[in-house]
Amino acid sequence: VSLDFGHSSATWSAWVAKGEAPVIEPVREVYRACRRLDIDVIFLTGRRERDRAGTEKNLQAIDCGQYAALICKSDTDRGTSAAFKTAVRKRLTAEGCVIIANIGDQESDFAGGFAERTFRLPAPFYLSE
Repeated sequence: VSLDFGHSSATWSAWVAKGEAPVIEPVREVYRACRRLDIDVIFLTGRRERDRAGTEKNLQAIDCGQYAALICKSDTDRGTSAAFKTAVRKRLTAEGCVIIANIGDQESDFAGGFAERTFRLPAPFYLSE
């Protein structure tokens, strides 16, 4: 199905539900290194709660299933991903978590801080900022 870079919620949901997205190998390498060092991994995503099952299936399929938390945006949240992710990182640090690395592919992944270091991955589908 060609959408000419348009977005279809139904197409997205069906794709996520399959849980077959390919692994981003450098990210999996970081994940594995963290687990070897007994560092908790938290996946913080703008994906909605309705996408949780497919996301968990995908993480298991790519051998990234031993994480401390998968935090998804609520289905009813109408705020930006940046605001959501900032609020979650703020809450985690207030609870005593030390976020030693925040890895993402969009500027919104890093908005608001609350991480010791940030690492931006190249993503050809987003504009460079």
